[in-house]
Amino acid sequence: MDNYLNPKTVPVVVMENEETVERMGDICNRLLPTIEIPLRNDFALTAIKKMKSQYPNVAIGAATIRTIEQADLAFEAGADLIISPASPSHLLEYCAKNNLPYMPGVATPTEVENALSAGFKVLKLFPAALQGGVAWINSLNSVYQNFGIEWMPMGGVSLDTLMSYLSISNVRACGGSWMCPKNKIDEKDWKTIELLFIQNNKMRGDI
Repeated sequence: MDNYLNPKTVPVVVMENEETVERMGDICNRLLPTIEIPLRNDFALTAIKKMKSQYPNVAIGAATIRTIEQADLAFEAGADLIISPASPSHLLEYCAKNNLPYMPGVATPTEVENALSAGFKVLKLFPAALQGGVAWINSLNSVYQNFGIEWMPMGGVSLDTLMSYLSISNVRACGGSWMCPKNKIDEKDWKTIELLFIQNNKMRGDI
């Protein structure tokens, strides 16, 4: 999980074909060695397997994991960790029991408590913008920061709001599609996507 979160920003890409795997793998490998691939179509597991084979240094998070079967398939394909939009008890229990790298999604204090009780302290705040963003994190930090909680806000994070999240000491990383908009992927505008990665890296700096 540390390799996945180390760059502080994580591009989220719904993979639909091999060209996207190759192009995004190359860009990430050179500029930001991490990526999140949601399991939202039948190609996602193939994409994870191909990217891990071609770009082993890119840390891959398999997202939109809702079942134990999906978790097992994602790890078999080569994912470095799994990520959920929520924090279902069956995944908390399964991943805790088997010591699997798992980032549950949270949106309420109750979900934070459930994840913390299961032993998970790096949590995905989703959907971050709709939940209150920075204000939500600062409010819950008054209770949970001393327990070692760390956040990964996702959902509505943009280049304009990125630094406000990363300025919070226990925000480990932010994830989103601002570096790789779907319309640019559909247009195969890889040059613009690469420039967006460079712009992101320059803004993020060493925070």
